[in-house]
Amino acid sequence: MTRSFIANRLAALRKEMASRELDAFFSLNFSNVTYLSGFTGEESFVLLTGKDHGAANYFITDSRYTEQAEAECPDYQVIKYRDKYPPLAETVALLSREQGVKRIGFEREHIPYSRFEELQAAMPAGMELVPVSGLTEKLRIVKDAGEQELLRHACACTDAVFNGLCEYIHAGRTEKEVEWQLLTLTHEMGCGVSFPPIVVSGERGSLPHGRASDKVLVDGEFLTMDFGCLYGGYHADMTRTVCIGSATPKHIEIYNIVLEANQRAEAIMRAGISGKAVDAAARDFITEKGYGANFGHGLGHGVGLDIHEQVFMSPRCEDDLPAGCVMTVEPGIYLPNWGGVRIEDSVLVTENGIENLFAATKDMLCL
Repeated sequence: MTRSFIANRLAALRKEMASRELDAFFSLNFSNVTYLSGFTGEESFVLLTGKDHGAANYFITDSRYTEQAEAECPDYQVIKYRDKYPPLAETVALLSREQGVKRIGFEREHIPYSRFEELQAAMPAGMELVPVSGLTEKLRIVKDAGEQELLRHACACTDAVFNGLCEYIHAGRTEKEVEWQLLTLTHEMGCGVSFPPIVVSGERGSLPHGRASDKVLVDGEFLTMDFGCLYGGYHADMTRTVCIGSATPKHIEIYNIVLEANQRAEAIMRAGISGKAVDAAARDFITEKGYGANFGHGLGHGVGLDIHEQVFMSPRCEDDLPAGCVMTVEPGIYLPNWGGVRIEDSVLVTENGIENLFAATKDMLCL
């Protein structure tokens, strides 16, 4: 992660802080800390003060990560608490007092109540803790060039894993064997997994988030695989459904409906369109074909440092998609006692359309 990306992110965050009249901001969410600092370790914290209070960048960690933080976070003063400094809450209060801070914003969705109590108890008279929502998450919606590069690589690796799986899958293997091969191929690509893979076949395909079992793959059924490679902290998210052996007319019907729903949604995606409108493009088509009741989840979500990020495309989403956001597009049909189909891409939204970050085919494959 180049320093220019971090500097731009910190400048954007300080602008948000000023708009909310915050003198400082304390972040403890792992993804937000990574975004703001470039740090790839764990259990560390960021304290930023505003322009009128020294514009200080403090990276607060302990002896396990001090050396790593000094190498990865050159824009920050690394503070080793529990050693030179007191416990975390007292360290935040001390550093804030040194900069004349009065109002400290904190991430209300990410802080345990016990830690909030500790911070509150440590605050001196005249210093206020201010709960804020989505301060950093709002900035993370639009991916900068560095993030886009990491996401492209994660998606290219995911393509390679899918292509390798297609050579491995056949009737007689179990779902768990397919999952193990998926994990092996991911490791061979030099990646981690974005989330525990979903590998379901036959009747179990009606479970949108089902986990692999000992079920054996048999001819004449679908196999759905939802997975992604994790690279440089960034998540790919793909779903492909393949047929084992020969497809029946019903397999072909359901698959083609989901595929067209995916294509209709992607055809209208561009900067400025609402998530609700994109969701409707897919959902209305599935409903028109008689399967609206079998598509229960939202059409897609943002993806990046977290597997699920803003914006969330659903019938209730009023937010517009900005240029530079990366979204999943994942319509599905799930029929109890029969199976299901889901086809999912990760796409970069541009001013004039999208860039599909996957090259893997969406044509129906019979393996």
